[in-house]
Amino acid sequence: MAKFLFDRSQFPDVTYADVYIPPSNDIEAAVRSVATPAEMRQINDLALDRERSRDIALRDPSAVNSTAATIALQKYHALYRELALRHGLGKGFSRDEVDLTPPRGGLSTTPVIVANMNTVTGKRMAEAIARVGGIAAIPQDKSDTEMTSIIEYMRTRHVIYQTPVSITMDTKVHEFRRYVQKRDVEDTAVVLGSDEELVGILSPSDLPMGINEDQPVAAFVRSGDIVTAEEGITPMQALDLMEERRIHFLPIRRDGKVVGILTKKHAAMLLRYRPNEDSEHGGLNMIVTVGALNRDPVGRVQYLVEHGVQNILLDTANFDQGIVTYHNLEKVRKISPHLNILVGNMVTRDAVRRAIGAGANGVKIGVGPGFVCTTRLMSGAGRPQVSAVADCAEEAHIYDVYAVADGGINPYRAPGDAAKAVIAGADYVMLGSPFAPVKESPPELQRDESGEFKGHQGMANRNSSVVRMHGRTDRTSLQKFRDVVGHRSEGVAIKIYQHPDFRTASDVHHAVCDGITAGAGYCDSLDMRALQDGPLGLQFPSGYHEGLGKSAM
Repeated sequence: MAKFLFDRSQFPDVTYADVYIPPSNDIEAAVRSVATPAEMRQINDLALDRERSRDIALRDPSAVNSTAATIALQKYHALYRELALRHGLGKGFSRDEVDLTPPRGGLSTTPVIVANMNTVTGKRMAEAIARVGGIAAIPQDKSDTEMTSIIEYMRTRHVIYQTPVSITMDTKVHEFRRYVQKRDVEDTAVVLGSDEELVGILSPSDLPMGINEDQPVAAFVRSGDIVTAEEGITPMQALDLMEERRIHFLPIRRDGKVVGILTKKHAAMLLRYRPNEDSEHGGLNMIVTVGALNRDPVGRVQYLVEHGVQNILLDTANFDQGIVTYHNLEKVRKISPHLNILVGNMVTRDAVRRAIGAGANGVKIGVGPGFVCTTRLMSGAGRPQVSAVADCAEEAHIYDVYAVADGGINPYRAPGDAAKAVIAGADYVMLGSPFAPVKESPPELQRDESGEFKGHQGMANRNSSVVRMHGRTDRTSLQKFRDVVGHRSEGVAIKIYQHPDFRTASDVHHAVCDGITAGAGYCDSLDMRALQDGPLGLQFPSGYHEGLGKSAM
Protein backbone atom coordinates (compact mmCIF):
# COMPACT_ATOMS: atom_id res chain seq x y z
CA MET A 1 0.00 0.00 0.00
CA ALA A 2 1.26 3.47 -0.87
CA LYS A 3 2.89 5.61 1.80
CA PHE A 4 0.97 8.87 1.43
CA LEU A 5 3.05 11.71 2.85
CA PHE A 6 -0.01 13.86 3.47
CA ASP A 7 -3.28 13.57 5.35
CA ARG A 8 -5.70 12.04 2.86
CA SER A 9 -8.65 13.06 4.99
CA GLN A 10 -7.64 16.68 4.38
CA PHE A 11 -6.97 16.08 0.66
CA PRO A 12 -9.38 13.26 -0.28
CA ASP A 13 -9.46 13.82 -4.05
CA VAL A 14 -6.21 14.29 -5.98
CA THR A 15 -5.09 13.80 -9.58
CA TYR A 16 -1.80 12.68 -11.11
CA ALA A 17 -0.69 16.32 -11.34
CA ASP A 18 -1.34 16.81 -7.62
CA VAL A 19 1.12 14.15 -6.43
CA TYR A 20 4.80 13.39 -6.88
CA ILE A 21 7.15 10.49 -6.11
CA PRO A 22 9.79 11.52 -3.55
CA PRO A 23 13.04 9.57 -4.08
CA SER A 24 13.52 7.05 -1.29
CA ASN A 25 16.21 4.65 -0.11
CA ASP A 26 15.33 1.97 2.45
CA ILE A 27 18.85 0.56 2.78
CA GLU A 28 19.06 1.26 6.53
CA ALA A 29 15.81 -0.59 7.21
CA ALA A 30 17.02 -3.44 4.98
CA VAL A 31 20.29 -3.73 6.92
CA ARG A 32 18.48 -3.67 10.26
CA SER A 33 16.19 -6.48 9.10
CA VAL A 34 19.15 -8.87 8.57
CA ALA A 35 21.70 -7.63 11.12
CA THR A 36 22.88 -10.00 13.85
CA PRO A 37 22.44 -9.02 17.53
CA ALA A 38 26.11 -8.01 17.71
CA GLU A 39 25.77 -5.88 14.57
CA MET A 40 22.64 -4.23 15.98
CA ARG A 41 24.57 -3.23 19.10
CA GLN A 42 27.19 -1.58 16.89
CA ILE A 43 24.48 0.22 14.91
CA ASN A 44 22.70 1.45 18.04
CA ASP A 45 25.92 2.66 19.70
CA LEU A 46 26.96 4.65 16.63
CA ALA A 47 23.40 5.94 16.16
CA LEU A 48 23.40 7.26 19.72
CA ASP A 49 26.78 8.94 19.20
CA ARG A 50 25.58 10.41 15.88
CA GLU A 51 22.45 11.95 17.44
CA ARG A 52 24.32 13.25 20.49
CA SER A 53 26.99 14.93 18.34
CA ARG A 54 24.35 16.40 16.03
CA ASP A 55 22.37 17.88 18.93
CA ILE A 56 25.52 19.52 20.33
CA ALA A 57 26.38 21.00 16.91
CA LEU A 58 22.83 22.32 16.57
CA ARG A 59 23.05 24.14 19.90
CA ASP A 60 26.61 25.37 19.37
CA PRO A 61 27.65 25.24 15.67
CA SER A 62 31.34 25.82 16.34
CA ALA A 63 33.99 24.33 14.08
CA VAL A 64 34.95 21.78 16.73
CA ASN A 65 31.36 20.60 17.28
CA SER A 66 30.59 20.50 13.55
CA THR A 67 33.70 18.41 12.93
CA ALA A 68 32.77 16.00 15.72
CA ALA A 69 29.23 15.65 14.33
CA THR A 70 30.62 14.99 10.84
CA ILE A 71 32.99 12.28 12.11
CA ALA A 72 30.16 10.58 14.05
CA LEU A 73 27.92 10.67 10.97
CA GLN A 74 30.65 9.21 8.77
CA LYS A 75 31.32 6.35 11.20
CA TYR A 76 27.61 5.52 11.35
CA HIS A 77 27.17 5.37 7.58
CA ALA A 78 30.49 3.58 7.05
CA LEU A 79 29.16 0.80 9.27
CA TYR A 80 25.93 0.66 7.25
CA ARG A 81 27.83 0.39 3.99
CA GLU A 82 30.05 -2.36 5.42
CA LEU A 83 27.06 -4.34 6.72
CA ALA A 84 25.12 -3.86 3.48
CA LEU A 85 28.00 -5.33 1.47
CA ARG A 86 28.46 -8.13 4.01
CA HIS A 87 24.80 -9.15 3.63
CA GLY A 88 24.63 -8.59 -0.13
CA LEU A 89 22.31 -5.57 0.04
CA GLY A 90 22.06 -2.26 -1.80
CA LYS A 91 24.32 -3.09 -4.73
CA GLY A 92 22.19 -1.02 -7.08
CA PHE A 93 20.34 -2.10 -10.20
CA SER A 94 19.45 -0.97 -13.67
CA ARG A 95 15.90 0.22 -14.30
CA ASP A 96 15.78 -2.37 -17.06
CA GLU A 97 16.11 -5.05 -14.38
CA VAL A 98 12.82 -4.06 -12.72
CA ASP A 99 10.36 -6.97 -12.90
CA LEU A 100 7.22 -5.65 -14.63
CA THR A 101 5.08 -8.72 -13.89
CA PRO A 102 1.75 -7.46 -12.49
CA PRO A 103 1.32 -8.48 -8.83
CA ARG A 104 -2.20 -9.87 -9.37
CA GLY A 105 -4.57 -10.95 -12.11
CA GLY A 106 -2.39 -13.03 -14.42
CA LEU A 107 -3.64 -11.16 -17.49
CA SER A 108 -0.25 -10.36 -19.01
CA THR A 109 3.49 -10.20 -18.44
CA THR A 110 3.57 -6.38 -18.31
CA PRO A 111 1.02 -4.05 -16.67
CA VAL A 112 -0.21 -2.40 -19.89
CA ILE A 113 -3.78 -2.87 -21.17
CA VAL A 114 -4.96 -1.27 -24.42
CA ALA A 115 -8.49 0.10 -23.98
CA ASN A 116 -11.62 -1.41 -25.50
CA MET A 117 -12.23 1.45 -27.94
CA ASN A 118 -13.39 1.00 -31.54
CA THR A 119 -10.85 3.48 -32.91
CA VAL A 120 -8.00 1.92 -30.92
CA THR A 121 -8.26 -1.85 -30.67
CA GLY A 122 -8.69 -4.49 -33.35
CA LYS A 123 -6.93 -7.75 -34.10
CA ARG A 124 -3.67 -6.12 -35.23
CA MET A 125 -3.47 -4.05 -32.03
CA ALA A 126 -4.24 -7.11 -29.90
CA GLU A 127 -1.52 -9.08 -31.67
CA ALA A 128 1.12 -6.35 -31.46
CA ILE A 129 0.62 -5.52 -27.79
CA ALA A 130 0.50 -9.17 -26.66
CA ARG A 131 3.76 -9.93 -28.45
CA VAL A 132 5.55 -7.42 -26.18
CA GLY A 133 3.80 -8.61 -23.02
CA GLY A 134 0.72 -6.39 -22.71
CA ILE A 135 -2.90 -7.20 -23.47
CA ALA A 136 -5.68 -5.53 -25.44
CA ALA A 137 -9.41 -5.49 -24.75
CA ILE A 138 -11.40 -6.19 -27.92
CA PRO A 139 -14.39 -3.76 -28.03
CA GLN A 140 -17.91 -5.03 -27.43
CA ASP A 141 -19.25 -3.90 -30.83
CA LYS A 142 -18.23 -7.03 -32.73
CA SER A 143 -20.61 -9.49 -34.35
CA ASP A 144 -20.29 -13.20 -33.57
CA THR A 145 -18.72 -13.72 -37.00
CA GLU A 146 -16.16 -10.96 -36.42
CA MET A 147 -15.37 -12.26 -32.94
CA THR A 148 -14.88 -15.82 -34.16
CA SER A 149 -12.46 -14.53 -36.79
CA ILE A 150 -10.48 -12.54 -34.19
CA ILE A 151 -10.26 -15.54 -31.84
CA GLU A 152 -8.94 -17.74 -34.65
CA TYR A 153 -6.53 -15.03 -35.76
CA MET A 154 -4.99 -14.57 -32.30
CA ARG A 155 -4.59 -18.31 -31.77
CA THR A 156 -2.72 -18.76 -35.04
CA ARG A 157 -0.21 -15.94 -34.49
CA HIS A 158 3.42 -16.80 -33.86
CA VAL A 159 4.30 -15.87 -30.29
CA ILE A 160 7.72 -14.41 -31.15
CA TYR A 161 7.85 -13.62 -34.86
CA GLN A 162 5.82 -10.76 -36.31
CA THR A 163 3.16 -11.36 -38.94
CA PRO A 164 4.60 -10.09 -42.23
CA VAL A 165 2.88 -7.94 -44.81
CA SER A 166 2.69 -10.43 -47.68
CA ILE A 167 2.14 -9.28 -51.26
CA THR A 168 2.58 -10.72 -54.75
CA MET A 169 4.18 -9.40 -57.89
CA ASP A 170 0.71 -8.33 -59.04
CA THR A 171 -0.02 -6.17 -55.99
CA LYS A 172 -0.57 -2.54 -56.98
CA VAL A 173 1.82 0.11 -55.67
CA HIS A 174 -0.93 2.01 -53.83
CA GLU A 175 -2.10 -1.25 -52.21
CA PHE A 176 1.42 -1.97 -50.99
CA ARG A 177 1.71 1.50 -49.45
CA ARG A 178 -1.59 1.03 -47.63
CA TYR A 179 -0.75 -2.44 -46.32
CA VAL A 180 2.59 -1.49 -44.76
CA GLN A 181 0.96 1.39 -42.88
CA LYS A 182 -0.92 -1.16 -40.76
CA ARG A 183 1.99 -3.04 -39.20
CA ASP A 184 5.26 -2.43 -37.38
CA VAL A 185 7.35 -3.99 -40.16
CA GLU A 186 9.77 -1.17 -41.00
CA ASP A 187 7.50 -0.39 -43.99
CA THR A 188 8.76 -3.56 -45.69
CA ALA A 189 6.75 -6.38 -47.27
CA VAL A 190 7.69 -9.91 -48.27
CA VAL A 191 6.86 -10.81 -51.86
CA LEU A 192 5.57 -14.33 -52.40
CA GLY A 193 5.38 -16.41 -55.55
CA SER A 194 2.58 -18.65 -56.79
CA ASP A 195 3.42 -21.45 -54.34
CA GLU A 196 3.97 -18.92 -51.51
CA GLU A 197 7.76 -19.16 -51.66
CA LEU A 198 9.78 -16.01 -50.92
CA VAL A 199 10.80 -14.26 -54.13
CA GLY A 200 11.82 -10.85 -52.77
CA ILE A 201 11.12 -7.92 -50.46
CA LEU A 202 9.91 -4.38 -51.06
CA SER A 203 10.04 -1.11 -49.12
CA PRO A 204 8.99 2.44 -50.09
CA SER A 205 12.63 3.39 -50.69
CA ASP A 206 12.60 0.95 -53.63
CA LEU A 207 9.92 2.99 -55.40
CA PRO A 208 10.92 5.93 -57.64
CA MET A 209 9.16 9.24 -57.14
CA GLY A 210 6.21 10.06 -59.34
CA ILE A 211 5.42 6.52 -60.47
CA ASN A 212 1.99 5.28 -61.50
CA GLU A 213 0.42 4.08 -58.24
CA ASP A 214 -1.90 1.69 -60.11
CA GLN A 215 0.88 -0.38 -61.65
CA PRO A 216 2.07 -3.72 -60.17
CA VAL A 217 5.07 -3.70 -57.85
CA ALA A 218 6.89 -6.41 -59.86
CA ALA A 219 9.38 -4.04 -61.48
CA PHE A 220 10.61 -2.71 -58.13
CA VAL A 221 10.92 -5.87 -56.01
CA ARG A 222 14.34 -6.64 -54.54
CA SER A 223 15.18 -10.29 -55.20
CA GLY A 224 18.34 -12.35 -55.26
CA ASP A 225 20.48 -12.33 -52.12
CA ILE A 226 17.74 -11.88 -49.50
CA VAL A 227 19.01 -12.64 -46.00
CA THR A 228 16.67 -15.03 -44.17
CA ALA A 229 16.76 -17.22 -41.07
CA GLU A 230 15.20 -20.51 -40.10
CA GLU A 231 12.45 -20.81 -37.51
CA GLY A 232 13.99 -21.25 -34.08
CA ILE A 233 16.43 -18.37 -34.30
CA THR A 234 16.39 -16.40 -31.05
CA PRO A 235 15.97 -12.63 -30.85
CA MET A 236 19.62 -12.23 -29.78
CA GLN A 237 20.84 -14.40 -32.67
CA ALA A 238 18.63 -12.44 -35.06
CA LEU A 239 20.04 -9.13 -33.80
CA ASP A 240 23.60 -10.37 -34.26
CA LEU A 241 22.79 -11.50 -37.80
CA MET A 242 21.08 -8.22 -38.74
CA GLU A 243 23.96 -6.17 -37.35
CA GLU A 244 26.48 -8.35 -39.19
CA ARG A 245 24.62 -8.05 -42.51
CA ARG A 246 23.58 -4.42 -41.90
CA ILE A 247 19.88 -5.07 -42.39
CA HIS A 248 16.82 -4.18 -40.32
CA PHE A 249 14.34 -6.77 -41.60
CA LEU A 250 14.70 -10.56 -41.39
CA PRO A 251 12.21 -13.04 -42.94
CA ILE A 252 11.87 -16.26 -40.92
CA ARG A 253 11.28 -19.50 -42.85
CA ARG A 254 10.10 -23.02 -42.15
CA ASP A 255 10.41 -25.62 -44.93
CA GLY A 256 11.04 -22.81 -47.38
CA LYS A 257 7.87 -20.87 -46.49
CA VAL A 258 7.83 -17.55 -44.63
CA VAL A 259 6.29 -18.01 -41.16
CA GLY A 260 7.10 -14.57 -39.80
CA ILE A 261 9.63 -11.78 -39.65
CA LEU A 262 11.82 -10.06 -37.10
CA THR A 263 12.70 -6.40 -37.35
CA LYS A 264 15.71 -5.09 -35.50
CA LYS A 265 13.53 -3.07 -33.12
CA HIS A 266 11.17 -5.93 -32.32
CA ALA A 267 14.03 -8.36 -31.72
CA ALA A 268 15.45 -5.85 -29.23
CA MET A 269 12.05 -5.46 -27.53
CA LEU A 270 11.93 -9.22 -26.98
CA LEU A 271 15.15 -9.03 -24.96
CA ARG A 272 13.24 -6.99 -22.37
CA TYR A 273 9.56 -7.95 -22.72
CA ARG A 274 8.18 -11.49 -22.56
CA PRO A 275 5.28 -12.22 -24.97
CA ASN A 276 1.81 -12.74 -23.48
CA GLU A 277 1.09 -16.24 -24.71
CA ASP A 278 -2.26 -18.03 -24.55
CA SER A 279 -0.91 -21.09 -22.75
CA GLU A 280 -4.10 -23.11 -23.19
CA HIS A 281 -4.92 -22.60 -26.87
CA GLY A 282 -1.64 -21.33 -28.32
CA GLY A 283 -1.02 -18.01 -29.98
CA LEU A 284 -1.44 -14.72 -28.14
CA ASN A 285 -3.64 -13.61 -25.27
CA MET A 286 -6.44 -11.01 -25.23
CA ILE A 287 -9.48 -9.79 -23.29
CA VAL A 288 -12.94 -9.68 -24.88
CA THR A 289 -15.37 -6.94 -23.84
CA VAL A 290 -19.05 -7.58 -23.22
CA GLY A 291 -21.46 -4.72 -22.52
CA ALA A 292 -22.70 -5.09 -18.95
CA LEU A 293 -26.12 -3.68 -19.90
CA ASN A 294 -26.34 -3.93 -23.70
CA ARG A 295 -28.23 -6.69 -25.53
CA ASP A 296 -27.67 -10.11 -23.89
CA PRO A 297 -24.42 -10.04 -21.89
CA VAL A 298 -24.94 -13.49 -20.37
CA GLY A 299 -25.63 -15.09 -23.75
CA ARG A 300 -22.63 -13.32 -25.25
CA VAL A 301 -20.31 -14.62 -22.53
CA GLN A 302 -21.72 -18.13 -22.99
CA TYR A 303 -20.85 -17.90 -26.69
CA LEU A 304 -17.32 -16.70 -25.90
CA VAL A 305 -16.73 -19.46 -23.33
CA GLU A 306 -17.82 -22.05 -25.90
CA HIS A 307 -15.07 -20.64 -28.12
CA GLY A 308 -12.47 -20.94 -25.35
CA VAL A 309 -12.24 -17.28 -24.28
CA GLN A 310 -11.07 -16.99 -20.66
CA ASN A 311 -10.60 -13.23 -20.11
CA ILE A 312 -13.81 -11.18 -20.04
CA LEU A 313 -14.28 -7.44 -19.49
CA LEU A 314 -17.85 -6.74 -18.37
CA ASP A 315 -18.01 -3.05 -19.14
CA THR A 316 -20.22 0.00 -18.85
CA ALA A 317 -19.49 3.66 -18.10
CA ASN A 318 -20.84 3.38 -14.54
CA PHE A 319 -20.97 -0.20 -13.31
CA ASP A 320 -22.30 0.80 -9.90
CA GLN A 321 -25.96 1.47 -10.77
CA GLY A 322 -28.83 -0.43 -9.22
CA ILE A 323 -28.54 -4.22 -9.29
CA VAL A 324 -28.78 -5.15 -12.98
CA THR A 325 -25.02 -5.00 -13.64
CA TYR A 326 -24.29 -7.04 -10.51
CA HIS A 327 -27.03 -9.53 -11.35
CA ASN A 328 -25.54 -9.98 -14.83
CA LEU A 329 -22.07 -10.40 -13.29
CA GLU A 330 -23.37 -13.07 -10.93
CA LYS A 331 -24.94 -14.99 -13.83
CA VAL A 332 -21.75 -14.67 -15.89
CA ARG A 333 -19.71 -16.02 -12.99
CA LYS A 334 -21.95 -19.10 -12.83
CA ILE A 335 -21.12 -19.92 -16.47
CA SER A 336 -17.57 -20.86 -15.48
CA PRO A 337 -15.65 -20.56 -12.23
CA HIS A 338 -12.44 -20.36 -14.28
CA LEU A 339 -13.28 -17.12 -16.10
CA ASN A 340 -11.06 -14.13 -15.36
CA ILE A 341 -13.71 -11.39 -15.13
CA LEU A 342 -12.71 -7.73 -15.05
CA VAL A 343 -15.59 -5.29 -14.43
CA GLY A 344 -15.89 -1.52 -14.65
CA ASN A 345 -16.00 1.30 -14.37
CA MET A 346 -16.17 2.46 -10.75
CA VAL A 347 -14.57 4.94 -8.34
CA THR A 348 -15.75 3.98 -4.83
CA ARG A 349 -14.98 1.34 -2.23
CA ASP A 350 -18.66 0.37 -2.02
CA ALA A 351 -18.75 -0.38 -5.74
CA VAL A 352 -15.63 -2.54 -5.43
CA ARG A 353 -17.16 -4.55 -2.59
CA ARG A 354 -20.39 -5.07 -4.52
CA ALA A 355 -18.48 -6.19 -7.62
CA ILE A 356 -16.36 -8.66 -5.68
CA GLY A 357 -19.45 -9.94 -3.91
CA ALA A 358 -20.99 -10.73 -7.31
CA GLY A 359 -17.94 -12.57 -8.63
CA ALA A 360 -15.40 -10.11 -10.09
CA ASN A 361 -11.71 -11.03 -10.34
CA GLY A 362 -10.66 -7.48 -11.18
CA VAL A 363 -12.04 -3.94 -11.05
CA LYS A 364 -11.53 -1.16 -13.59
CA ILE A 365 -11.26 2.25 -11.98
CA GLY A 366 -11.98 5.66 -13.49
CA VAL A 367 -14.90 7.87 -14.45
CA GLY A 368 -13.94 10.83 -16.59
CA PRO A 369 -10.10 11.04 -16.71
CA GLY A 370 -9.71 9.91 -20.34
CA PHE A 371 -8.38 12.19 -23.08
CA VAL A 372 -11.53 12.04 -25.23
CA CYS A 373 -13.95 11.57 -22.31
CA THR A 374 -16.19 14.52 -21.37
CA THR A 375 -18.24 12.76 -18.69
CA ARG A 376 -17.21 15.22 -15.99
CA LEU A 377 -18.15 18.18 -18.17
CA MET A 378 -21.41 16.76 -19.51
CA SER A 379 -22.70 15.09 -16.34
CA GLY A 380 -20.64 16.57 -13.51
CA ALA A 381 -19.89 13.01 -12.37
CA GLY A 382 -16.56 11.32 -11.72
CA ARG A 383 -13.66 11.51 -9.31
CA PRO A 384 -9.99 12.56 -9.48
CA GLN A 385 -8.10 9.49 -10.55
CA VAL A 386 -5.31 9.02 -7.99
CA SER A 387 -7.75 9.04 -5.08
CA ALA A 388 -10.18 6.76 -6.92
CA VAL A 389 -7.39 4.27 -7.63
CA ALA A 390 -6.02 4.44 -4.08
CA ASP A 391 -9.37 3.73 -2.43
CA CYS A 392 -10.60 1.11 -4.90
CA ALA A 393 -7.29 -0.74 -5.14
CA GLU A 394 -6.84 -0.87 -1.38
CA GLU A 395 -10.30 -2.39 -1.03
CA ALA A 396 -9.75 -4.83 -3.91
CA HIS A 397 -6.42 -6.07 -2.58
CA ILE A 398 -8.03 -7.12 0.71
CA TYR A 399 -9.76 -9.84 -1.34
CA ASP A 400 -6.77 -10.48 -3.66
CA VAL A 401 -8.67 -8.86 -6.54
CA TYR A 402 -6.64 -6.90 -9.09
CA ALA A 403 -7.08 -3.20 -9.87
CA VAL A 404 -6.86 -1.48 -13.27
CA ALA A 405 -6.32 2.29 -13.45
CA ASP A 406 -8.24 3.34 -16.58
CA GLY A 407 -7.51 6.67 -18.24
CA GLY A 408 -5.61 9.89 -17.64
CA ILE A 409 -2.06 8.68 -18.42
CA ASN A 410 -0.19 10.32 -21.30
CA PRO A 411 3.07 8.46 -22.00
CA TYR A 412 4.01 11.01 -24.66
CA ARG A 413 4.20 13.79 -22.08
CA ALA A 414 4.22 12.23 -18.60
CA PRO A 415 4.95 8.47 -18.54
CA GLY A 416 5.78 8.85 -14.85
CA ASP A 417 2.03 9.07 -14.19
CA ALA A 418 1.92 5.31 -14.82
CA ALA A 419 4.35 4.87 -11.90
CA LYS A 420 2.11 7.09 -9.74
CA ALA A 421 -0.86 4.87 -10.63
CA VAL A 422 1.05 1.75 -9.56
CA ILE A 423 2.11 3.33 -6.27
CA ALA A 424 -1.52 4.33 -5.68
CA GLY A 425 -2.37 0.63 -6.00
CA ALA A 426 -2.94 -0.21 -9.67
CA ASP A 427 -1.84 -3.66 -10.82
CA TYR A 428 -2.42 -2.59 -14.45
CA VAL A 429 -2.83 0.68 -16.33
CA MET A 430 -5.28 0.97 -19.23
CA LEU A 431 -4.68 3.49 -22.01
CA GLY A 432 -6.69 4.29 -25.12
CA SER A 433 -5.92 7.61 -26.81
CA PRO A 434 -2.10 7.24 -26.78
CA PHE A 435 -2.53 4.10 -28.89
CA ALA A 436 -5.10 5.67 -31.25
CA PRO A 437 -2.73 7.11 -33.90
CA VAL A 438 -0.27 4.20 -34.10
CA LYS A 439 0.04 1.94 -37.12
CA GLU A 440 -1.89 -0.98 -35.66
CA SER A 441 -5.09 0.87 -34.68
CA PRO A 442 -8.09 0.23 -36.99
CA PRO A 443 -8.64 3.64 -38.70
CA GLU A 444 -6.82 4.58 -41.89
CA LEU A 445 -3.86 6.91 -41.56
CA GLN A 446 -4.65 10.27 -43.16
CA ARG A 447 -2.67 13.43 -43.80
CA ASP A 448 -3.39 17.15 -43.65
CA GLU A 449 -1.27 20.29 -43.40
CA SER A 450 -0.42 19.47 -39.76
CA GLY A 451 0.82 15.93 -40.36
CA GLU A 452 -0.40 12.33 -40.32
CA PHE A 453 -3.42 11.56 -38.17
CA LYS A 454 -6.21 9.10 -37.45
CA GLY A 455 -9.80 9.75 -36.46
CA HIS A 456 -10.50 8.97 -32.81
CA GLN A 457 -13.53 9.12 -30.52
CA GLY A 458 -14.56 8.14 -27.02
CA MET A 459 -16.83 5.14 -26.46
CA ALA A 460 -19.45 7.43 -24.89
CA ASN A 461 -19.36 9.65 -27.96
CA ARG A 462 -22.64 9.95 -29.89
CA ASN A 463 -21.24 8.07 -32.90
CA SER A 464 -20.15 5.14 -30.72
CA SER A 465 -23.60 4.98 -29.14
CA VAL A 466 -25.21 4.80 -32.58
CA VAL A 467 -22.90 1.90 -33.54
CA ARG A 468 -23.87 -0.05 -30.41
CA MET A 469 -27.60 0.42 -31.09
CA HIS A 470 -27.38 -0.38 -34.82
CA GLY A 471 -29.42 -3.38 -35.88
CA ARG A 472 -31.40 -3.74 -32.66
CA THR A 473 -35.07 -4.55 -33.15
CA ASP A 474 -36.14 -4.31 -29.50
CA ARG A 475 -36.51 -0.52 -29.61
CA THR A 476 -38.37 1.14 -26.74
CA SER A 477 -40.18 4.43 -27.14
CA LEU A 478 -37.39 6.28 -25.32
CA GLN A 479 -34.75 4.68 -27.54
CA LYS A 480 -36.68 5.79 -30.61
CA PHE A 481 -36.83 9.26 -29.06
CA ARG A 482 -33.02 9.24 -28.93
CA ASP A 483 -32.83 8.01 -32.52
CA VAL A 484 -34.62 11.17 -33.61
CA VAL A 485 -33.23 13.86 -31.28
CA GLY A 486 -29.75 12.37 -31.00
CA HIS A 487 -27.92 10.21 -28.49
CA ARG A 488 -26.18 11.71 -25.48
CA SER A 489 -22.50 12.36 -25.94
CA GLU A 490 -19.93 12.14 -23.15
CA GLY A 491 -16.94 11.97 -25.46
CA VAL A 492 -15.45 13.92 -28.33
CA ALA A 493 -14.45 12.93 -31.86
CA ILE A 494 -11.07 14.34 -32.88
CA LYS A 495 -8.08 14.05 -35.16
CA ILE A 496 -5.17 12.59 -33.23
CA TYR A 497 -1.77 13.08 -34.83
CA GLN A 498 0.94 10.47 -35.03
CA HIS A 499 3.98 11.35 -32.93
CA PRO A 500 7.31 10.67 -34.70
CA ASP A 501 8.61 8.79 -31.64
CA PHE A 502 5.43 6.77 -31.10
CA ARG A 503 4.44 5.30 -34.46
CA THR A 504 3.71 1.76 -33.27
CA ALA A 505 2.00 -0.01 -30.39
CA SER A 506 5.33 -1.29 -29.07
CA ASP A 507 6.66 2.29 -28.95
CA VAL A 508 3.80 3.41 -26.69
CA HIS A 509 3.97 0.24 -24.60
CA HIS A 510 7.69 0.76 -24.06
CA ALA A 511 7.15 4.40 -23.01
CA VAL A 512 4.60 3.34 -20.38
CA CYS A 513 6.88 0.61 -19.05
CA ASP A 514 9.83 3.01 -19.01
CA GLY A 515 7.78 5.43 -16.91
CA ILE A 516 7.01 2.69 -14.40
CA THR A 517 10.59 1.44 -14.17
CA ALA A 518 11.93 4.99 -13.86
CA GLY A 519 9.62 5.61 -10.91
CA ALA A 520 10.65 2.26 -9.44
CA GLY A 521 14.29 3.26 -9.71
CA TYR A 522 13.71 6.36 -7.59
CA CYS A 523 11.88 4.22 -5.01
CA ASP A 524 14.58 1.52 -4.91
CA SER A 525 11.93 -1.00 -6.02
CA LEU A 526 12.88 -4.11 -7.96
CA ASP A 527 9.34 -5.16 -8.86
CA MET A 528 5.75 -3.96 -9.13
CA ARG A 529 4.68 -5.17 -5.70
CA ALA A 530 7.52 -3.27 -4.03
CA LEU A 531 6.61 -0.17 -6.04
CA GLN A 532 3.05 -0.39 -4.70
CA ASP A 533 4.56 0.26 -1.26
CA GLY A 534 6.27 3.41 -2.50
CA PRO A 535 5.69 7.01 -1.35
CA LEU A 536 3.46 9.72 -2.81
CA GLY A 537 3.68 13.34 -1.74
CA LEU A 538 1.33 16.27 -2.34
CA GLN A 539 2.45 19.26 -4.41
CA PHE A 540 1.09 22.70 -5.18
CA PRO A 541 0.34 23.51 -8.84
CA SER A 542 3.60 25.47 -8.91
CA GLY A 543 5.46 22.28 -8.02
CA TYR A 544 3.85 20.46 -10.92
CA HIS A 545 4.65 23.26 -13.38
CA GLU A 546 8.23 23.42 -12.10
CA GLY A 547 8.69 19.84 -13.29
CA LEU A 548 7.46 20.47 -16.82
CA GLY A 549 10.09 20.61 -19.54
CA LYS A 550 11.33 24.06 -20.47
CA SER A 551 11.40 24.84 -24.19
CA ALA A 552 14.08 27.51 -23.90
CA MET A 553 16.33 29.11 -21.29
